[in-house]
Amino acid sequence: MDIPLTGSNLMTGTGTTGAGSALEWSTAEGFWRDSFDHLPYATADRDFEYYRPAFRYGTEAAAGRQGRSWKELEPDLQRGWETYEHRAGCPALWDEISPAVLDAWTRYCGGERPAPDRQQQRAEGDRPADR
Repeated sequence: MDIPLTGSNLMTGTGTTGAGSALEWSTAEGFWRDSFDHLPYATADRDFEYYRPAFRYGTEAAAGRQGRSWKELEPDLQRGWETYEHRAGCPALWDEISPAVLDAWTRYCGGERPAPDRQQQRAEGDRPADR
């Protein structure tokens, strides 16, 4: 499934009510839900709903923080995760969900993913069985 959200669509709000709007998230959510099983951090004990707030957070971060690299942005996002309004009781710690936030941010910023680090090491763990 190819979602027509590109960096330019998301950033300019093309065809929506504005960058980072709920309409854009509802479209982006479908992409992440459909793609989830193929992501390296998807595990049998942590389904899409576990990561859903992280994908939304990364999507919203991309809309609101143009021109900043992930390295510059990550400390702010990590602090903001604790009080993020759509976290909805998600127990995930930053180190657990940051790969999903990064994936969403990278997808909609059109940027390059940073070089593998601890995130890739964590991703080497369990992969979900065919669900």
